Amino acid sequence: MGKRSKELFICGLTFVITFLFCAIVLLISVSAVKSENIKENIYQSGKYWEPFKPVYQWLPGNYKLSIDYFSDPILFNIMYYEDSSHPLSSMLKDEYYDAVVDGEYKSSAMLLDAIENDLAPNAEYSRYWHGSTAFLRPLLLLLTCKGIYILNGFMLLLMLALVFTYLIKNDYKDLAFSLGIGLVFSNSFMAFTCIEFTTMHMLCLLALLVELWLISKNASESAFLAFFVSLGVVTNFLDFLTTETLPYLTCLVAYYAIKYKKETLKDFSKEMVFMIKSFFGFGLSYGLMWAMKWILTTAVTDVNAFTQAASHSAKWTLEVGESLNLPRQIIMALGRNLGSLFPFSFMPLSLNWLSVVLVLGLLCFIFLYRKSGKNFDFGRLLLIICFVPIIRFIVLSNHSYLHFTMTHRALLPSVMAMFLILKLQLISKSRKK
Repeated sequence: MGKRSKELFICGLTFVITFLFCAIVLLISVSAVKSENIKENIYQSGKYWEPFKPVYQWLPGNYKLSIDYFSDPILFNIMYYEDSSHPLSSMLKDEYYDAVVDGEYKSSAMLLDAIENDLAPNAEYSRYWHGSTAFLRPLLLLLTCKGIYILNGFMLLLMLALVFTYLIKNDYKDLAFSLGIGLVFSNSFMAFTCIEFTTMHMLCLLALLVELWLISKNASESAFLAFFVSLGVVTNFLDFLTTETLPYLTCLVAYYAIKYKKETLKDFSKEMVFMIKSFFGFGLSYGLMWAMKWILTTAVTDVNAFTQAASHSAKWTLEVGESLNLPRQIIMALGRNLGSLFPFSFMPLSLNWLSVVLVLGLLCFIFLYRKSGKNFDFGRLLLIICFVPIIRFIVLSNHSYLHFTMTHRALLPSVMAMFLILKLQLISKSRKK
C-alpha cells in the first residue's frame, strides 16, 4: 500500500470510528437519561433566564459584548422534548416548542410555556447534531444552567492552566504568549456565559492538549492528518455554526509554531501540501458529518433535513439584510467582526471602520514583508491562517453580519498568527542591527 493510499485509509477509518463514537454516545445519553428526571432542572433554568432579555447588555450600551440568553433556552427546549422511548428519531429530529409568548419572541418564555402548559413541540432543529446534549443531559440530573455555567468556567480555566503549563514548561513561551493575546483580543472571557458558545472553546483547548501529546510522541504526519479528521467530526457534532474554524486553526498555528521552534519546519511548498491535506481532512469530515445527520434524519424520521439545510445555507450566504446589498453586507460583516476585537469591542459600532483600516493595514504590512529562509516560510504559513476566518465572514456574510457577537471569536488564531509574524519581524530587524 502506497503512502497516499495508507493516509486515505487511515483518515477514512478515523472518520467512521469517530462518527460512530459520537452518534452512540448521544444515543446512549438520550436513552439513559429520561426527560422526566431532568424536567425540574430544565424548568428552573428557564426561570433563571426569564428576567433577562434574549440579548443581554451587561455593559449598558455595549452590544458587542452582550450575553446570549436566546440560544441556551432553545437547547434546553430540545432536551425537554427528547424521548427516551424513541431515542434515535428523537435525537435526529430535535423538536422544540416555538411561539410568540405574551407578544414577545423570547426563548426562555417558550421553554417555560411549554413545560407549564404541557404543550406539544411544533418546530424542529434537525440540521445540526446538537451533540453537546449528550453531556448536558447527565449534568441536568444534578445541576441547573447556573451550575453548568460555573462548571464550564472551571473546566475552561483548568484546561487553560494545563495548556499554558505545558507550553511554558517546554519553552514554547512565544506560542503561550500568542495564545494569551488571542484569548484577550477575541474576548474569550465571555465564552462561559453561553453553553452553546463555550463548547468550541472547550474543544479547542482539549484539541490543543491532544495535539501537544502527539507532538511529545513525535507522531507522524499521517497521525496528525487523522487527528484533524477526527477534529472535523467532533467540531460538527458539537457546534451549531458559531466558531467552527476555531479548534482547527488554533491547532494549526500551534503545529507550525512548535515545528519552527524545534527547527523541524520543512520548506514552504512541503508544509503547504500538509496544510492543504489537513484543511481537506478537517473540512471533508466536517461536511460529511453534516451529511450523515441529514441522511439519517431523512431516512428515520418524517423530516426532509436536506430541504431545511439548503434553505438555511442559502440564507446565511446569499440572503441580504434589510436596507443592504451584498457588497455592503460583506463590508458590514467584516467591520462588525473585526470591530468586536479588543479594544474595539469597547467602542461604538459607528467606529468599526477604524478596526477594519487598522487590521487590514497590519495584514498588508505583514504581507509586504519579504525575506527568504525558514522565518519567511513560517510567516507565510501563518499569514494564510490569518485570512481564513476573514474568508469565512465573506462567504457567510449574512450569518457573520447578524451573529458577530459570537462569530468574531473565530479570529483568535488570526490574532495568534499576527503576533507570531510580528515577533519574526522584530527578530529579523534586531539581527540586522
